[in-house]
Amino acid sequence: MKRYFSKVLILAMVLFSGCYSLYSINENEIINMGVEENIEIELNSGEKIWIQEVQKTKIFENQDIEFIQNDSTHSVFSLNNLKGIAVERFDYPKTILTSLFIVIGFLLINGGIGSPGG
Repeated sequence: MKRYFSKVLILAMVLFSGCYSLYSINENEIINMGVEENIEIELNSGEKIWIQEVQKTKIFENQDIEFIQNDSTHSVFSLNNLKGIAVERFDYPKTILTSLFIVIGFLLINGGIGSPGG
């Protein structure tokens, strides 16, 4: 029973070790964003604002940017007041490396792959 539980535990850890990272983007890339992205806005004052599930973005002639969320909430910021914009995306390399380290750690803890003499 202990071996079965440990195999299920390691499988769950590998499958659910998904990692997300923030990727900086500029104003031109923000128009081509996918739907339902999570965005972190950093203002010149150092304040960071999270906007979740962005459905649409608009950039206006007066250098304002508008984020429209799925629940129809509108957030408008001046591009002059923005220090940076980052999008949260699934990080494949980090997820693969984390999964690999989990499997190696599990093997080291349990004494390797197979039993001696078996």
